[in-house]
Amino acid sequence: TDSWTYAPAGLNAALMTGRAYVLQVRAVDRAGNVQSVFEDEVSSLTFVCDKSSPTTTITVPAHNTRYKPADLTSFSGTGADDLLPFAPEQLNKVQYNLSYLHEGVTWYWTGSDFSDSGTEESAWANVLGTENWTKSFTGTWVSDRQYTFMTRAFDKAEPVGANGGNMQDPPTISTFVVDGTPPVSRVSTPAAGAFIPGDISQISGTSFAGISGLSELKLKVYFSTGTGADTWYWGGTGWSSGSVVAMDMGFSVSAGTITWNYAGSPVTISTNNQVYYMSIAGLDLAGNQETVVESSVRSDFNYPTVSISTPMAGAYGFYSGVRPITTMRGNAYDTISDIVPPLKAQLSRMLPSRNVEAMWDGTDWGSYTSTYVAVNSISPWDMTTPQLLVNKRYSVEMLSVDNAGNATPTGGGAGSVYGDFIYDVNAPTSSIA
Repeated sequence: TDSWTYAPAGLNAALMTGRAYVLQVRAVDRAGNVQSVFEDEVSSLTFVCDKSSPTTTITVPAHNTRYKPADLTSFSGTGADDLLPFAPEQLNKVQYNLSYLHEGVTWYWTGSDFSDSGTEESAWANVLGTENWTKSFTGTWVSDRQYTFMTRAFDKAEPVGANGGNMQDPPTISTFVVDGTPPVSRVSTPAAGAFIPGDISQISGTSFAGISGLSELKLKVYFSTGTGADTWYWGGTGWSSGSVVAMDMGFSVSAGTITWNYAGSPVTISTNNQVYYMSIAGLDLAGNQETVVESSVRSDFNYPTVSISTPMAGAYGFYSGVRPITTMRGNAYDTISDIVPPLKAQLSRMLPSRNVEAMWDGTDWGSYTSTYVAVNSISPWDMTTPQLLVNKRYSVEMLSVDNAGNATPTGGGAGSVYGDFIYDVNAPTSSIA
């Protein structure tokens, strides 16, 4: 009878959280004497039942939030436990657990670094305070990771274990991202260094903001006519100077590479041989601002200049066995964007009506609608004259395209470059009257 226990079935289920109970015991000896005097805390005990677990909240890091490494240096939150009658605040401690998952392996914060050798249970550590708790973080974040931050609290309900009585289960969880990498954005169309023949109807590109995703994406299109001159910015419908104009680009938030497109009016290009700049820069949801990288294009409104020196023009455009035309020659150039090789020529044999009888395709004469063939080089250019039928008129027309896409006109109209000649082998006759 020195030690006793009492554990009837259903007792635990019958006890209710928040209720105060009085437990009394009395002894009866073998002579039948019954204990009649009770001593508090010895044979009479008052206790409060507490089966509820405490709770915690996490203020920092906020759930589903992105942080730059330098911006997250401490954690904070609150703890609570239901008040019980006749009992003061019963929180015993709050603990935290920090980890991230990478390539299928969980890395736990040990207090000094992240390690993949621990377990979830071994990674729990105490914070400072209970009702309002904090924990500083002086370690080094592994950037571009999603982290899991958990908290749990213990109360003082008996029996008390190593950390306390009732344990919060499940823990409070906050997932967040640490991202120290700025976005990388580029203009793809028009290509950097390209030449443009007129208004820019399409501006598009890509942007990669990694794990955080983009917060904003801004495009600038601008030009300046020289040192000390105003810089003019395109605002979607027109040009203005005096203040920087950065246009917002639409996008979908993604951890992958996104494609963006300028949706405004075509950019008006009115000055020839002018450099126009475009820059795109993103800000991610962690607050990392991309350093602007600009690209440029140059306007070129004019098609290349092409000339024909052989065959000669006008009264000199007659050739024969005595005055042969074994090679056709000329020159070509483009002052801004250069000519895209090859330079081409179309040689036609003409009927007396000036209609085309046949065209040279590089190997033979035939009936074609168009047979431009490549000549040798550009500046100067030459082309071996093929076998010619005698006493016929011929026409050679040139075609060139520059890197802006400007092409010399063809078809004999304004701006087209062509030369006519006659291959005449009939000797003249004369008489004396």
